[in-house]
Amino acid sequence: MNRALPVLSIFLICLVCVFLVGCSIGAPPEVDAASLPDQIPQFVTKEIPVTVEVTREVPVTPTAAGRCATPNFADATEIRIGVLVPLSSPGAAQAGNAMQAAFNIAAEHINSNGGIQGKNIRLVVEDTQGDPDRGAAKAQSLITQDCVVALAGVYHSRVAMSVKEVAHRYGIPIVFAEPYMDEVTADQYPEVFRIAPTFSLLNQADVGWQKTLGDYNGDGQQTVALITENNEFGLKRAEMVTQLYTEQNIVVETVPVDLPTDNFSSAIARIVALPHKPDVMYIWLNDDAGYAFQQQLGQSGIGPSKGTVIVARPSALDTAAFWARLPDGAYTVVQKIGPWYSTVTKMGELFVADYRTYFDHWPESYAFEAYDSLRLLAQAIGDADSLAPDSIIQALEMVDVVLASGRYHFPYGSHNDPAEAGVSAYMWHQWPDVPILYLQYTEPNQSSADMAVLWPLVYRTVDTPIFRPLP
Repeated sequence: MNRALPVLSIFLICLVCVFLVGCSIGAPPEVDAASLPDQIPQFVTKEIPVTVEVTREVPVTPTAAGRCATPNFADATEIRIGVLVPLSSPGAAQAGNAMQAAFNIAAEHINSNGGIQGKNIRLVVEDTQGDPDRGAAKAQSLITQDCVVALAGVYHSRVAMSVKEVAHRYGIPIVFAEPYMDEVTADQYPEVFRIAPTFSLLNQADVGWQKTLGDYNGDGQQTVALITENNEFGLKRAEMVTQLYTEQNIVVETVPVDLPTDNFSSAIARIVALPHKPDVMYIWLNDDAGYAFQQQLGQSGIGPSKGTVIVARPSALDTAAFWARLPDGAYTVVQKIGPWYSTVTKMGELFVADYRTYFDHWPESYAFEAYDSLRLLAQAIGDADSLAPDSIIQALEMVDVVLASGRYHFPYGSHNDPAEAGVSAYMWHQWPDVPILYLQYTEPNQSSADMAVLWPLVYRTVDTPIFRPLP
């Protein structure tokens, strides 16, 4: 399997920019979802330091395989799990701090409830700095010097590609929290599990939702317009998504925009001149440009009431900023990765409440993933009643548990080969129900916390999509 496709490398950078920027949104102080306040979620830009606990002791003599952790549950006084996150430059330190906070909370929750069969979890944390070589070296030291029984975390796909080779070499299970590159799981290593979406799953979510929407404006042709910045990253992403749409007989029109500008008349004129009015328009521009583009679209008579559904970036979940810029923005759809107010579980509500003691906003998708990756490993170790890697891996394959983000299960693995099941190789040990949500403002000045979930079906909160009726 080729793990170094240049297109996917470019796509990684692009999607990180598109999907992860602008997700720092306020969360309610209450734990019970039924008592969530009507407050307007706000962005918070401050960064709160996170205390990182790193355990270092005299190494135990490694086993023949190089691992130094005891495989016998009865022999362990505590259960050590290695955590890999970017905590300093040039890595994504802000994301790493959020993930570290989530790991701390998960460990506290597990240990305060009796640990794993009475034994506490001890996190051993290493900073990858977003560097693949450093990540691999730190993974090896965690396994051979710190005697961890499993690994969790990792933010960058390029780091995951190096770390997974170390996990495979030593036969140590790892639950990847955030890397998106398909190839992370496509090699089908027994040790590798992932709970973040893959790039292909993200693209397929767009197509799946579009198919349920259908020919929204009733002109006999499903048409999608992609509004993207006129650069290599934006155009490459549009090219890859277009291929999937085309396979479903959906026409795609890509409209590149040169930034910076506050006048989008030429791009809008091009949209108006299309032979078929777009059923859906994705605005992939940065925050201010995206607001300005949508505002000028409305002034040109293009929007949900005229046969075109507008899909905005996650920053549109900042309720105050959205309605200030787009007072006529009702029926805008927003795509978001990760749980939201209406989909988060009871465990997720507890996590949200404690996360606010670190950062005063709704947890990012990678924070939820960090929390659940540790909870998954704890569940598997308890189910296995063993610290032997093979037993933990087998238990992970069979896991079926509701955690903060939803119900976790891994339908494809050694018990159900992806090829025999007719699915892509990257579905190996891949959580299939990652919350890739399509949310909708259904009335003016509505709080984003109250938005309806249109898609996917497993998280839908309305029977049918709520759109303004066509005239």
